[in-house]
Amino acid sequence: MVKNIALIYSETGQDDKALAAYDEARANDPEDINLIINQANLYYSKGDLDKFKSLMSEATALAPDNADLHYNIGVISMEQGNMEEARAAYQKALEIKPDYTNAQLNLSTTYVNEGNSFIDEMNSLGNSKSDIAKYEELKGKKDDLFKQGAQVLEDALKTTPDSKSIMEQLKNIYGAMGDNENFMRLKKMMGE
Repeated sequence: MVKNIALIYSETGQDDKALAAYDEARANDPEDINLIINQANLYYSKGDLDKFKSLMSEATALAPDNADLHYNIGVISMEQGNMEEARAAYQKALEIKPDYTNAQLNLSTTYVNEGNSFIDEMNSLGNSKSDIAKYEELKGKKDDLFKQGAQVLEDALKTTPDSKSIMEQLKNIYGAMGDNENFMRLKKMMGE
């Protein structure tokens, strides 16, 4: 009954009352996954990503074979800029469900986003010898990350060969890398 009260409070925007009701409901049934997830989602809607992630970690401890829980931890970790933690969560989701397209796409995106983080610094460099050397160093790091992102999707095509979203993202990565051969290969695979 307290669980339903928490849901009603949550749906009517009475977040503080909903959180109190979730705490009471969880005291009575601390291993109810749905309660934990609903409480986590309420914290997420309030913008408390750390509490959301903490509750989702608690839920994954109770349901370690739930790929969606690991995926959600990956999403929040990625939003918080913690790419290593996001990758670990997406990889765990993929161990459980190898054809989890969104986990494959987001795992690749962690590498691309990290690679993109070098672009502003690259663009801010001048033409001095040291700036050119620094540019090449940063470009190498960016390209390596893009290659890792592409490899994730190449591997994903083995488990989900008909995924247009995977092919589209892979094509875009190859385009950004200037890899025309693979870019054209993906365009052909997509019937473009």
